[in-house]
Formats: sequence, structure tokens, C-alpha cells
Amino acid sequence: MVEVMRAAADGLFEFEVRYLGNLDDRTCLVSGRIRHSVAGGGFADHESHWLCVFKDGLLWRCGVYPASRKALATLAEHGHSLGIQAAQLETANR
Repeated sequence: MVEVMRAAADGLFEFEVRYLGNLDDRTCLVSGRIRHSVAGGGFADHESHWLCVFKDGLLWRCGVYPASRKALATLAEHGHSLGIQAAQLETANR
């Protein structure tokens, strides 16, 4: 798991939070900018929005969107689930 997280963060240079607001008692919208490396050299700098849903005081769901209106539309359409399905763990019967 640590190696996967390191690989995912390898090209991330920085991020900046520009807005953080509560939408209801369980949900917040975070808006900011991300600067990261791109294939072939150089870097990209773009706007990003995170819709975070908490349950029992812990982060339960988090979606990343290119525009705040897409994040808000997802919340309106899917509610607190954000349309994210829980992973199903398979157990081997022996």
C-alpha cells in the first residue's frame, strides 16, 4: 500500500487550497490548484475540486472533479454516496 501511494504522489509537486466550505453537516467542498509533472517533461497547473463526505467523524467518500459545478451536480444526483460503490472483498472458501 505504501508503494502504491508513493508512486501516485511521485509526480505531484504541490497543491494549494483556495476554498474550503461546508455544504451540510457531513459534506465539504475543497477547491484549489494542483501542479504536477507530465510525461515528456515539464509540468501542468490546473484547478481541481474535492467533494469530501464524512461518516462517524472519518472521511468516508471523496471525489475529485475538474469543476465545482460537476462536484455539486454529483452530490445532487447521488447524495452522500457520490455514486461510489464500496469495494467487495472476496474470501476464499477452503
